[in-house]
Amino acid sequence: MSSEFFVQSGASGIRMRASGFDGCSMLRTINLAPIQPLHINSLSRLFANCTSLTHVDLSRFDGAELLSLNDLFNGCANLREVRMPNIEHAGDSKRKIELNGLFAECESLRKTSFDWLYIPDGSSASLGGLLSGCSRLKYADVSALADDHAAGEHERGVSEGCDALHEAVIGSRMSMSEGWKRSVLPEGHWEDVASGAAYEANNVPSYQSGRYYRVFIVEMRDVDASTPHHEHIDWLVKNGISTGWDNGDGTYKLPPLSYRGPCRYGCVAVPFC
Repeated sequence: MSSEFFVQSGASGIRMRASGFDGCSMLRTINLAPIQPLHINSLSRLFANCTSLTHVDLSRFDGAELLSLNDLFNGCANLREVRMPNIEHAGDSKRKIELNGLFAECESLRKTSFDWLYIPDGSSASLGGLLSGCSRLKYADVSALADDHAAGEHERGVSEGCDALHEAVIGSRMSMSEGWKRSVLPEGHWEDVASGAAYEANNVPSYQSGRYYRVFIVEMRDVDASTPHHEHIDWLVKNGISTGWDNGDGTYKLPPLSYRGPCRYGCVAVPFC
């Protein structure tokens, strides 16, 4: 199986290695439909450091033999949309799928899903730095990822620097060991949408698939179920809009309200926080 592909143009063509476009900083988009053959085992660094690339369709590649996608889009700072080949390795042979740094430093990527990837039992994947540096990423469906194999190199920095990540979908094949929790979910609190339970990132239950929202947990010492509009106050806190007044001891309190009125349609309450 080759790590090269052939770009056909009329009667002639150009043979390129998997990293053939590495560093093409002016490349914005590309039509890969004429590529032959479509069977290849590596796409490593194919578009690495293509800083102007905005979208690309790789579905023409046959993913049955793809084993390495290391740094495929590493450094593609303007990448917004990708269509990946379906990778599903049939049979019982043990294989290692390399996805290290696949989307590293893709600063403009807002959402991603790995529904194109299937990791069969007995196979493993290296995922170091998979989404690291995706600073604007808000949604990640990583339910296709699995750590049924021994913990190791794939735990490092999967979503390091994804500070904007707000929603994550976790699969049932991810044990969420301590290493994974630190690596996949940024520090903070995550709420299981189905149950409403909130966990610190390193306490998300093992092997529990589900959708999680990042929430902000602040103890409002003087807010309870009897507080008027407490559900609205809780919503403001959980979404990081307001934290109240800092009591200096790790707790917070509801700030006083300034009622601006009278007005024609009622008064607006403005908290001083």
